[in-house]
Amino acid sequence: MNSLKKVLNFIVQSNIWVALSAGALTKITLLKFKTESNFIPLFVICASVLAYNYIRINELKEARLNWYRAWFDENKSLFIAVNILAGLGILACWIFIPVKWVSLLVLIPFLILTFLYVKPTVFDNNILSLRSVPFLKMMSIALSWAGVTVLFPIMQETGSLNELAWIEFFERFLFVFALTIPFDIRDVNIDSEQMHTIPQVIGGKWSKWLAILFLVLVLILEHQYFAFWHFEANKTYVLFAYLSVLILNSTPKRSRWYTSFWVEGVPILWLLLILYF
Repeated sequence: MNSLKKVLNFIVQSNIWVALSAGALTKITLLKFKTESNFIPLFVICASVLAYNYIRINELKEARLNWYRAWFDENKSLFIAVNILAGLGILACWIFIPVKWVSLLVLIPFLILTFLYVKPTVFDNNILSLRSVPFLKMMSIALSWAGVTVLFPIMQETGSLNELAWIEFFERFLFVFALTIPFDIRDVNIDSEQMHTIPQVIGGKWSKWLAILFLVLVLILEHQYFAFWHFEANKTYVLFAYLSVLILNSTPKRSRWYTSFWVEGVPILWLLLILYF
């Protein structure tokens, strides 16, 4: 049991778990738009590993994430190996897909958001990171995930973005926004007050109900615009009910395991429901 927990902890701490979630959402998009590519989700997984670990390294350099440093120092070699494998995975996908340049252009705004999430930028004559701008932390995360897991795969497969693609983009933005709420509730007593996160501004209770509202809006849009996807409706209802329970039970006292494994793993569960149940 200890060995299993150690392996799972490594998967979470090295950002493989969150990358698998991004890959799962990408695969869901492709299934929804009736394409079967597995290389595009793999590309997203590998790119997400590198992106999130890039953020972690920069946070360590800036003397944040003291809770993470001990694990990183103990697992540095494996951490580096994971990133090398992710880089090789991107090269392999580039060979076998191949990735279209127009698809990569779609990724550029979201890569910039990721960069600005870590690096300083000038805002209102102050040197701030994007995370310090009120509300933009969560919006940048939701926009980036929606762009990478919806716009990129659709553009790669079809070469264009129609109305349904943009509706799916908006749905994914709402879904990821709701998924992120438990993280901000967990960190409400840790985050700087200058960050003005949603729970800091409207409180944990109303933040939870805002997240539930966003999930309901997603279901309404699904019913309105994706009638051909209705055979998956029951699975989506079950998944959203499960996520709602996780959101409603979120508190600042919850462990990082609660959010970083159970909440962050919701997209993986969603894909498994679609594929095997």
